[in-house]
Amino acid sequence: MSDWDLYKQTCFLMAQPLAPELSFAVITAHNPQGDKVSETYNRLLDYRLQQDIVRLNVPYRELWGSAPDLSHREKSWAVLAEKSIMLTLARAYQQNAIYWVDANQLYLTPCLLKDQSEEHIGTFSQRVIVST
Repeated sequence: MSDWDLYKQTCFLMAQPLAPELSFAVITAHNPQGDKVSETYNRLLDYRLQQDIVRLNVPYRELWGSAPDLSHREKSWAVLAEKSIMLTLARAYQQNAIYWVDANQLYLTPCLLKDQSEEHIGTFSQRVIVST
């Protein structure tokens, strides 16, 4: 299965759901270009990404992008910023794609993957698992 197909199956682990009318990006810095890197390096990349998000001076919240069976998770951020800004930031972290949420509609949006087009993949709320 391609990375793109795997991305389309992602669910999101959150401490509390977001309001359904919001528009935001879900972005990670983990595993640049889809290549697995060490946990330590992923933590460093995540720290740098969070600092970049803080500098944007926009609301954001931590979450985890996860395989449906929870076998793979990547720390991510829901960021209430313009889509173009988030795509630029994702490219800086060598990410293949981001998720874009617009009024609960979930889109998989390519960043580095030139052979893919943005794809509507359902509703965000149906993929949220509230964790404590």
